[in-house]
Amino acid sequence: MRLLIEPGGGMVDESLAILAILASHPEGKSAIGAAKAMPLLLDFIGNGSPRNKENAAAILVHLCARDQHPGEAVELGVMDHLVDLAQNGTDRAKRKADQLLQRLSRYVEQKKQAHAHSEAQAQQSLSQSQAQAQQMRPPSVANAVDS
Repeated sequence: MRLLIEPGGGMVDESLAILAILASHPEGKSAIGAAKAMPLLLDFIGNGSPRNKENAAAILVHLCARDQHPGEAVELGVMDHLVDLAQNGTDRAKRKADQLLQRLSRYVEQKKQAHAHSEAQAQQSLSQSQAQAQQMRPPSVANAVDS
């Protein structure tokens, strides 16, 4: 990871290409994730050379597989960069950006559905609690409250 941030950066293209290969293997994916590389990769997608962008996107495709890091990528603002990359990147970068956009859009939609479902359950629980409390009040208290 140090090669990606060293001044002069003569090895950036090669380092990203190697990371893209490593990210396709479970151990490599774990090591890259443990190195907290996401912000750096997103910076390359937004500001790197065309080759940097496509390799960073390839790495993210692997990192965001199986719900391992998509939330982090979305929170860090990758979606706008991916839209731009899908329109203006190299052919490979466009494919990777499209893959990521589809994957991250599904992730966001699933999170929205899960949130809506939990809110509906909370509302239902609240309604049931209120109904039970109403039933448990003595008639004299219920009549006084209703009056």
